[in-house]
Amino acid sequence: MTRVLLSYLVAMLCFASSLLAQDITPPTLFCPGNVSLQLAPGECETVYNFAVFATDNDPNCTPGISQTDGTGYTSGSSFPIGTTILSFQAMDCSGNVASCTFSITVNPFVPASNGLVCDDNLHISIPSTCEMWLTPDVALEGNYGCYDDFVVDIENTGSNYIGYYYVGETITFSVTNTETGNLCWGEALIEDKSGPFAYNCVDDTINCLQDVRPISEGGDVEEPTFVDCNDFTVQHLDMITQGECDDDFSQIIMRIWSATDELGYTTTCNQMIFVESTNLLDLNPECPADTVMECMPGVAANVLPSNTGYPTVVIDGTTYDITEGANAVCNITASYSDLVIPKCGVGFRIIRTWTVLDWCLPVDFIDNPWTCIQVIHYNDTTAPVFNAPANMTVSANLPGCRARPVIPAVAVSDCSSYSVAIFTPSGPIAGNGGQVPAPGLTFGVHTITVKVTDACGNSTSKTFTITVNDTNKPNAVCDQFTVVALDNAGYGFAHAISFDNGSTDNCCVDEFRVSRMTDNCNIPANLVFDDIVEFCCSDVGTNVPVILRVYDCHGNYNDCMVNVEVQDKSGPSITCPPNVTLDCGQDYTNPTLVGTVETDPALQGPLDGLAIDNCGENIVLTQSDAGTLGCGSGTIFRTYAATDPAGTISFCVQTITVINNNPFTGASINFPADLTLNGCTAPTDPTNTGSPTFPAGNGCFTLVVGHTDLVLTSAPDACQKFSALGR
Repeated sequence: MTRVLLSYLVAMLCFASSLLAQDITPPTLFCPGNVSLQLAPGECETVYNFAVFATDNDPNCTPGISQTDGTGYTSGSSFPIGTTILSFQAMDCSGNVASCTFSITVNPFVPASNGLVCDDNLHISIPSTCEMWLTPDVALEGNYGCYDDFVVDIENTGSNYIGYYYVGETITFSVTNTETGNLCWGEALIEDKSGPFAYNCVDDTINCLQDVRPISEGGDVEEPTFVDCNDFTVQHLDMITQGECDDDFSQIIMRIWSATDELGYTTTCNQMIFVESTNLLDLNPECPADTVMECMPGVAANVLPSNTGYPTVVIDGTTYDITEGANAVCNITASYSDLVIPKCGVGFRIIRTWTVLDWCLPVDFIDNPWTCIQVIHYNDTTAPVFNAPANMTVSANLPGCRARPVIPAVAVSDCSSYSVAIFTPSGPIAGNGGQVPAPGLTFGVHTITVKVTDACGNSTSKTFTITVNDTNKPNAVCDQFTVVALDNAGYGFAHAISFDNGSTDNCCVDEFRVSRMTDNCNIPANLVFDDIVEFCCSDVGTNVPVILRVYDCHGNYNDCMVNVEVQDKSGPSITCPPNVTLDCGQDYTNPTLVGTVETDPALQGPLDGLAIDNCGENIVLTQSDAGTLGCGSGTIFRTYAATDPAGTISFCVQTITVINNNPFTGASINFPADLTLNGCTAPTDPTNTGSPTFPAGNGCFTLVVGHTDLVLTSAPDACQKFSALGR
């Protein structure tokens, strides 16, 4: 227990000792006093340098100083017009802090007057960069306050920019004080009085294997850049100091550049180019790699070292070619000799021996010159290139529906010589193009193969198709003249094939169609090609032109024309009135009893016959009777004849039978009474003596009246006695 109390007491004493040794005194911070600065005319700010430092009571501690005002201004800054308050803080090693503050007041220049005076006769020389900005200090005459309060406007553009397009022009400008609103006007002549501006005109160092020409000419040397408002020309002149074998340089070139603009102003600059020499013993040349080249049609083999490679060396990490002309500048040069070995086609192999010589070293054929072998292969391993002929469509113009078209030659691109073979279904064609062999290609689609093989055995095959169509029209052959007769109805029909007279086709004849060129029958179908064509009575007596269309089995057709003579060989159609039986006394000529032959069906009665024509023409109707009637009976044969305009006659016969149903007996005759006349000379004529009376005549009998006198001269008691016999 006693030991624990002692340990606690020791701890308390140590804590009290640390409190007595702690630094609680802040550092001392020194700031400048407040300062007031006066700006010159036109200035808007000014640079002010000051120092802030701190010390501490601990000689081993350097207090840290920080700025706490947040203004961003420090010693050496440009301070604006007005008062800027800066605050700083210092902290010692114990964390004690001190601070200080001071102000910097910048007073503007105050002109005697607010008026503005612009320079009205400015001459401004634009720089070679061809652009500039017109500022208030140039545009104004006199002393003014901060130029930031002024705005320059050129040609009312709202900008103070002067570009190349103002060169040679007199421009107007205005200057406005944004604080007071005052402004003034002036004029300025923009001139170009300086030569082109040159920059990047620097010296350069290259090794002797590099190209001493400027980069713009294909060399390796940097060159200056020139700019100017006007067009200009650039040229250079080299002054060369040639090195010797013992020198560390091959050449020293002073390149004098000059650029002259179109106004005659010139700018020059000098560039020094140091061409370092080298030694073959310090280099490790590499032979150009073996090269395999593929031939290209129409392009000559380029086996020059510029294409196949030069021996190379690496200097400072950059690879350089050792060329044949290197000795013009450098002491090292290369040369080569070729052994050419032919291969197939245009191909060959080159065994190229390179020799690199350093003219500044002894020639010992061990280290100098250096040699190597490069092998260059020039091959033709590319198959010929060509486009197959375009797909063809030809007509089967040969018998058997075949065609033998000519296949065009193909344009072949190949390095070497080549041969062409064409394979067709009817046989091969040996050559570049030609006619398909006999018997030719049949109707349909055929695949043709074209194969091109070059001298190195490379080949290409391509196919195309030949479609054999039948586009040839048939050979239409017509009967020149054809006769068509109308039927009893007045119409005639003819099938298309009836007009054919041996039409042919190289493939096949399929069908025939016929059409009239004009239609007199009011039948629209006559003007459309069909299997048959129709004729009517209106065509009778005319030649009707008809077109025969012959189709082959592939839809091609051809036409020929036929003149058709339409004939009406059918006579009129006639029917007689029906046979009739009459009683004697009836009039067999009376149409109401025996009928007649009508030509209009509308007028035909029950006892009438009818005569009509198939073409509806007017009919000439005649009749004649044969036979006799005796004593009121008998038979009459009545013949009707119908004649059409063509003269064709049709006949029919009507039989009229007359019967006697009332025969004559004589009982109805009244003879005159006997008569006695006085005197031998008394008249005895029937007009005096009387005549018999008879019944009225009719068709049943016919009475013939006559008398005969018998004179008796020896009659008793009379001079004469007549006995009259009547009949």
